[in-house]
Amino acid sequence: MKAKKTIALILVMVMVLGLLTVTASATPAGSLSSPTNGIKSITISGANINNNEDRTLTGSSAPYNLTYNVKLASGTADGTVVTATFEKENASNENLVVSSAKPNSILNAVSRKHIKKHASLTYNATVQNGTATMTVYVYPDLSDSVKTYGTYVINFQLADVNNPITVNGTQIRFGDPAYPMTEPERYMSFEAAGTNAYNAVYAGPTAGFVPDLYSLYLKSDAALTLTSNSTDVVFRTYDANGNMTEKNSVTGTSGDGYFSTVIYAKAAGSIQVATAGSTTATTINFSAPNDPSAVHNAQLHPEGATAYLPGLTQYANRGDWGSVSAGGDNLLDPANKIKGYYGFAANGFSLGSLGGYVQYDFHSNPIRNLDTNPYGVDFVVYGNAFNGNPEAAAVQVYAQEILTDDGNGNVTYGPYKWYELAGSMYYSDSAVRNTTVSYTLLKAADDADEETKNNDGVYAAIGNAASTKFSAATTWFPTKGSMNHEATSGINDTTNTYITEYTDTTLKFTGVTSIPDSDSNVDYAFGYADVTPVPSVKDGTPVNPYTPYTSDKVGGDGFDLAWAVEIGGTTPVKVDNAKYVRIYSAVLYNTGIFGETSPEITGIFRAVGTTAETASPVTVSINGAGIDPEDDAEQISRNVYYYHAGLTAGTAISVSANETANVYINGAYSNTFTTTANTAAVQIVVQSGTAEAFILVID
Repeated sequence: MKAKKTIALILVMVMVLGLLTVTASATPAGSLSSPTNGIKSITISGANINNNEDRTLTGSSAPYNLTYNVKLASGTADGTVVTATFEKENASNENLVVSSAKPNSILNAVSRKHIKKHASLTYNATVQNGTATMTVYVYPDLSDSVKTYGTYVINFQLADVNNPITVNGTQIRFGDPAYPMTEPERYMSFEAAGTNAYNAVYAGPTAGFVPDLYSLYLKSDAALTLTSNSTDVVFRTYDANGNMTEKNSVTGTSGDGYFSTVIYAKAAGSIQVATAGSTTATTINFSAPNDPSAVHNAQLHPEGATAYLPGLTQYANRGDWGSVSAGGDNLLDPANKIKGYYGFAANGFSLGSLGGYVQYDFHSNPIRNLDTNPYGVDFVVYGNAFNGNPEAAAVQVYAQEILTDDGNGNVTYGPYKWYELAGSMYYSDSAVRNTTVSYTLLKAADDADEETKNNDGVYAAIGNAASTKFSAATTWFPTKGSMNHEATSGINDTTNTYITEYTDTTLKFTGVTSIPDSDSNVDYAFGYADVTPVPSVKDGTPVNPYTPYTSDKVGGDGFDLAWAVEIGGTTPVKVDNAKYVRIYSAVLYNTGIFGETSPEITGIFRAVGTTAETASPVTVSINGAGIDPEDDAEQISRNVYYYHAGLTAGTAISVSANETANVYINGAYSNTFTTTANTAAVQIVVQSGTAEAFILVID
């Protein structure tokens, strides 16, 4: 899940090898130490920083990955924009490129041109709830390779927050120091509670929330023993197959890296951290978990889930972010344990790589296609995105096409079937529509042939493309015998034609649309989940999905049933009454040590609020010839039109609309567009104020 979960990569509770941590007490405030990979310096501006930056370097050879954990000066206000400026060792070296974009390891769809498009030496992050983070990629020689790069993560946190702490020569911290900070660890603090005692305190945006799962990382020159005072607070360990065991005591050493563990607090309790050679232990107290949002509203929330199966992921066979249900048992029943049943769950679940999905149930009260909702948004999906690290999930709905409607309440419907909600990248040349993704598990650990052993791992292929090794970690494959996957996969669901093969060693998802991976939230303009960060109040109030993304945009991701098309099709379809919502991972990308790109889902709401505004009329020019969609095009639904023009490569299209309108053509924020030989159709979206968007599809 692409460096987002702070408990990532804890398959076995062992020390994290290869992490070289430097505390740069001599580094001047305003700059970061030893940036390497051809970078001379990284300067921080916009906020003052303290001299207690941690630098973590990973990788055995260049280009290295670096993570900086930086303390901002006390009192740094929310909304402060922190800027990181990179300086090259050789300013004239044009082949060394610093960018927010990276290539796609399977499709090779994100080219050098795309990387250069997002190239800059300056990057911004906005402080929200006392934290901020950014992810940047350094290509030492882009002319030689788009796949050779170093990943730079810069985490910012207020100096007021006591994380990490050092007691008895042992550093103790919430969250993995080599990854971007995410909830809940990014908001955790160790607050003094007496001699050698601390309370674990959550100070995040969700008032009254207390998490039940924590990742704890410890660093010491001596052996460590962690002991719980009761069965209410336990340590979770995982074997090589991802099987979880709960224990009341764990031991380990950190060496040059960190010793890590997962803590599960079922109720209030405490643990003791004992360092060999010290006569006193450190006590950490945990409060009873609490989720103030745990009230079900049948008008807003789903009835449960009918299916869940992740793609390849670190969490495929694990009970934390690999479980659609609270408690880690990954069961669909009872419904009130489903994450999202109450609308939002701070500890959500991972969809894994391309195709991995969850299917939420609204069958008793289907979602309606209403233009009276703000921006036309019919439902809102909450993920775990933050600035610079979207992980796009596409959406399909099980709904009915409206065949006839006389406007007087006399409506005839087609049968229920699955439709794609065409997001901003759906019509782009880089999208692979209605394809199959195939996963294969190869595990020959007992084979004496060392060459065969080196082939062990999980493999992926899109469509008819050659299979490529995705990860050497065989535990990333969702094994049928683990985590109740056979029961929750949905393979026995009568509405499901999505999983076409699922055995102990193979998995195929069919009817997916694959899009390129990007670390720029702007690239996924609308129509994808886990792109827009969640707001402090999560109640289904939509934010405008068509407003271009900025680092201070929050609100989750809204979806409009007006975007519906046949699976793989390009012509709009008028649908209503969505019984089920299928959210699936739309990207196939493995970032190596930083995990895989895999969306995380934390909730879903039927949209709330109303608007009286209506879509504004537009005019379109095709190769200089103007058309009025309302007169010249086929009306599909209220504000959706279709026009057949017989597009060819080089067709020039322009849009005239209100100067304050948001205008997109095939996902690009622009009022002009020129087709290529690969352009199947052109989607024009024009939206103003709080009104539903006007949509015209031309082919």
